[in-house]
Amino acid sequence: MKAGREALQAALQDKEESVRETAFKVLADADRIADPTVLLEALPDYSTREAAKKAFGRFKDRDRAVTVLTGALRSHAKKEVREQCAEALGGMKAGREALRAALTDKEQAVRTEAMKALAAVSTGQDVEFFVDLLKNSPHEDIRSAAMDALRILGDPKGLPPLLDALGNDSLRYAASAALKGFPQRLVMVLAVSVAARTHKDAKVRRACVELLVAEVAEASANVFAEALKDDDKEVRRAAAQALRKGVRYRHIPALLRGLGDADEQVRGAAVETLAACEDFADPAPLLQMLKDSSASCRSKAVEALGQLRQAAAIPALVSALADPATASEAQKALGKIADPVAVATALSGPLAAHKDVAVRTACVKVLGELDVEPAVPLLERAARDPDAGVAKAAAEALKKYTAE
Repeated sequence: MKAGREALQAALQDKEESVRETAFKVLADADRIADPTVLLEALPDYSTREAAKKAFGRFKDRDRAVTVLTGALRSHAKKEVREQCAEALGGMKAGREALRAALTDKEQAVRTEAMKALAAVSTGQDVEFFVDLLKNSPHEDIRSAAMDALRILGDPKGLPPLLDALGNDSLRYAASAALKGFPQRLVMVLAVSVAARTHKDAKVRRACVELLVAEVAEASANVFAEALKDDDKEVRRAAAQALRKGVRYRHIPALLRGLGDADEQVRGAAVETLAACEDFADPAPLLQMLKDSSASCRSKAVEALGQLRQAAAIPALVSALADPATASEAQKALGKIADPVAVATALSGPLAAHKDVAVRTACVKVLGELDVEPAVPLLERAARDPDAGVAKAAAEALKKYTAE
């Protein structure tokens, strides 16, 4: 057994990565590593470092493992080893003093991992320590990490220094993120509200106002999404319209339900709000709305499809040219589609054979705005249309191409 272990440990130095990785996994999985210092040798190697950190955590003599890690964290020559030691200590929730000492390490990566580990091992009693770091550390990365640690701890005593940090241009983003993620949201909002009125630094007051606006928008949007389920149609309609200002991806399911509301104004407001959502990109629900009994809802759905600019909507938009309620918006929407050549191809059929003069005229107008070569022969053919109005519109559209 001893000879086998020694052979495997020798294989950790093999020049082939696969050999090193296999040898280490056998040793670690079988708990056959007698000396935790062997694990240090595996930390710089990408193929074995994760297994090494796990092996430290389950080493039988925990105190010995922690001693090896803290010693290497303080003095190992390789920064990769010091960095991985800090992370391993965080996973073991041990070595607090060594981690604190590592905050003065010359390498930022080591300091960062030490701060992450400290946040994992700390309790409410450590708030003052992180506050002191935020105020006095010479390293900006440490100060930013201290704010994240204060967020994780969630102690209200950490709020005043976070608010003060809003006045520092280089720390404002991290301070804002820490405040937004603070676990005790009501306490945070109250503290920000007070600071918005009374803080001596105008930058802090302005940042607090911005935070409050975002917080109110977030909370309001959630309320509006719930209000879409209200029994009263006027409430649902108001909620769909109000949600437009703060709509997010998570609100999309509620708005999709709104598309099937019994009240046409609620349906129309839901369409408009979906169109205003940057995270919404599925044309299918809007295509279904083109069958809606309400002319207003159909028109809004066509407009929303134009905003999505997706080629998948082309056939439906071409068909919408025949609906007097949607024809005007369909022309505009087709002009916005990201694939104008596909639009021109789709218009060739109705331009040549649709019995409705208004549809053929609409096709000509769209082709005249596309500015793509395939539109030219279609317009030349339309210039010979039996209807004088269509022919005249095609001739006018061709002038734009010949003028270029």
